[in-house]
Amino acid sequence: MEIHKLDLELVKNGKLYKQLKRNETSAIYECYSKIDKEYILTSYEVFQIGIRKPTLLNGYEYPEAEIFPSNESFGRNAWSFGRRYKEKALMIFDSLNKPKEETIETFKDYKLKFFKNKIVVYDSTGAVSLKQKLILAAYYMSKFNLTFEDIKPLTTKQIIERIYDGLQNRL
Repeated sequence: MEIHKLDLELVKNGKLYKQLKRNETSAIYECYSKIDKEYILTSYEVFQIGIRKPTLLNGYEYPEAEIFPSNESFGRNAWSFGRRYKEKALMIFDSLNKPKEETIETFKDYKLKFFKNKIVVYDSTGAVSLKQKLILAAYYMSKFNLTFEDIKPLTTKQIIERIYDGLQNRL
């Protein structure tokens, strides 16, 4: 059974929320407050999407679903920005979707450790691999279905930049 996704519009705590942008792990909503019988844009809510496990409550079964953050989530994995701070809210949304420091991915017998501006390749002993460019090239080719001819003229720095760009474009 497919997980129930967040609604494009919802009402919570007397406010209307409209989804502005989202990906698999994060979302940004416009928040409207009712003022004089009219909804007025008051803020932007940026958050990491939570998941509610399937639950049986009072004899009713609730399926697994994405959930809007609780009030207690703000400051930890949810943030609110005033209506004049749309660009700041979008910047935070974008930052949530970049590889985090020390994100680790396994590729063949190597571990790739993603940092803000670089990727370090470790061999099976935990040492930094001397074959770093070769491993990154192979990883890049396999992850994005490329040939050696596609990457032959690239420097290690260009390969890393393209890996990060490719990961962002897949979200």
